[in-house]
Amino acid sequence: MKHLPIGVLVKAAYAEEVIPCYLDHGFESFGLTHWQTTGSIDLAEQAKRVNEQLAGSGATISSLTAFGNPLTGTGDNADKVKSWERLIDRAGLGAVESARLRAKVDLTGFIGEHSKAKGAGTSV
Repeated sequence: MKHLPIGVLVKAAYAEEVIPCYLDHGFESFGLTHWQTTGSIDLAEQAKRVNEQLAGSGATISSLTAFGNPLTGTGDNADKVKSWERLIDRAGLGAVESARLRAKVDLTGFIGEHSKAKGAGTSV
């Protein structure tokens, strides 16, 4: 039987503060959430610090997320596509794998097609 890790979503801005507390309670998996934008967080530096906290625990970062509607491209969603691209680029993949993933996830084409098909204010 496969072991299903116990995990929790953590607001990325507070990850370094709260992950040690969750580790103390046996959590094994963390999803870092960025709400609508990655903002000014230095993702590479944060990854180094979080990986240091996780070292030896067996716990992992299972997901990186940014929520919102990229179809509008305005207001709180103006940075959505760039945030997704930053997360993909920093997801722990090697340079070749990251480029391959970016090619598979053509966010600009995807958004353009769905904007025309559904209207700019409609979510996918």
